[in-house]
Amino acid sequence: TPNNSSRSIVAHCGSSMRPAVEELVAEFERTTNFKVSFNFGGSETLLPFIVNARKGDIFICHDPFGELLRQKDLLEESVVVGRLAPVIIVKKGNPLNIRALTDLARPNVRVGLMDPRHATCGEVTQNRLRELGIQEAVQKNVKVEQRSHVDLATAIRMDHLDAAVVWNFIGVLNAKDLDVITTDDTYPQINVTICMLKCAENSDGARQLL
Repeated sequence: TPNNSSRSIVAHCGSSMRPAVEELVAEFERTTNFKVSFNFGGSETLLPFIVNARKGDIFICHDPFGELLRQKDLLEESVVVGRLAPVIIVKKGNPLNIRALTDLARPNVRVGLMDPRHATCGEVTQNRLRELGIQEAVQKNVKVEQRSHVDLATAIRMDHLDAAVVWNFIGVLNAKDLDVITTDDTYPQINVTICMLKCAENSDGARQLL
């Protein structure tokens, strides 16, 4: 009979993917004898931990962290399971009639963005604002730059912000409370990838989860 450790999988998971991954893993655990232990955090903090500690079986991340894992020779195999893209979230009913990124430059619009120093979403958003020639105008309206998408959604629900640019998954999770504005803007394709680690102690379980 396999011991408990051989039925245990350690999964490092980027915070952006947490709600969907928890749902998927619950189904995985129901249909197999494996148990999954999570280590949640920002992908940018999980990657150096994996590199230094050489611990864990699975890393669930978004671009560019899967490629960085491969460059560190820690990627055994991977599968793309989704895509992330920036959207604008606003209060239910969209009282300010915000339809595009250019609307975030209007006077008196309280804007929240992801911090480009720590979040890929913030980086690609700033690049797009720069391309549109409105980065400076929007920045004047920015009340907060966060490392957490959830915090921006909460700020809109509490009427601390009028609009925020976040990954699309936040719009899905908050569909009852917030409106999601999908714009025509073009962004780099950001994949969500499940990576099996070369340092996996439970390669059989990791591969089944993959």
